[in-house]
Amino acid sequence: MASDDEPSPPAPPTPPTVGGLDRKTVERVLARATQLNASAMGEPTDLITHDQLFEIAKEVGLAPSAITQALAEERTRVDVDVASDSGWLNQITGPTVVSAQRVVTGDAMRAMAVLDRWMQDGEYLQVQRQFPDRMVWEPRTDWAAIMLKAWRAGGRSYHLREARGVAATIVPIDDERVLVRLDADITPARNRRIGLGIGVGAFGLVVGAAVGALGALFQITELGILGMSAVPVAAAGVGSHAILRSHRATAERVKLGLEQAIDKLDYGTPPQRGALDSLVTRPQLR
Repeated sequence: MASDDEPSPPAPPTPPTVGGLDRKTVERVLARATQLNASAMGEPTDLITHDQLFEIAKEVGLAPSAITQALAEERTRVDVDVASDSGWLNQITGPTVVSAQRVVTGDAMRAMAVLDRWMQDGEYLQVQRQFPDRMVWEPRTDWAAIMLKAWRAGGRSYHLREARGVAATIVPIDDERVLVRLDADITPARNRRIGLGIGVGAFGLVVGAAVGALGALFQITELGILGMSAVPVAAAGVGSHAILRSHRATAERVKLGLEQAIDKLDYGTPPQRGALDSLVTRPQLR
């Protein structure tokens, strides 16, 4: 039995009292609490169910509709190759994949049907792959479709003509709304500009070296040779940079084309096929 003279054990430390929590702190606390709760229940610590997610959202005051839309956006998320869309080259040229998404009123089946008609009749694309909630189109290669796009038949600009492929993913949010996401792959268009830009830059270096060699042959001073050689190299560098930057304009046009396609779901009408359009027949899905 402890005597009265013995010191009492120290009290456990009290957690510091804090004020408001920032977003990152809340995310860390929720993630850790989810792990601890799942571990106590004997469930995998890296997975949570939809019901658990909605319970967490309810505890932090998030509306169920916001969680539903966030889940729909996660289902439509597309992983882009980080290696091809990073670094200084991407900063100059722009992306290889252009995306657009929007929440629209209606059901998924009707939305996909409207998009399919627009892509085939409005952009002269053809179906490449088809899934219950996803469809992929690719450019048509028949001469009639190529010529009609080149002539801008119907007064349309055909903003998606430089896309290697266009994919649509539609996920229902509730009984009245769906999330529509469109992704266009413009990697070949960017690669063409990169190749052309590199060619222009290399040509400038060759011309600069040739000018330097001629200057040395005619015994021009080193300063004069340097100045003469720098002119074609600098000009080629400016031209190469302008060519690489021109891909950004392409990406913006394709982005506009995707937005216009989604507009058709909100208030637009599918394009009407004219006399010239009848030359283009819809190919069957391979």
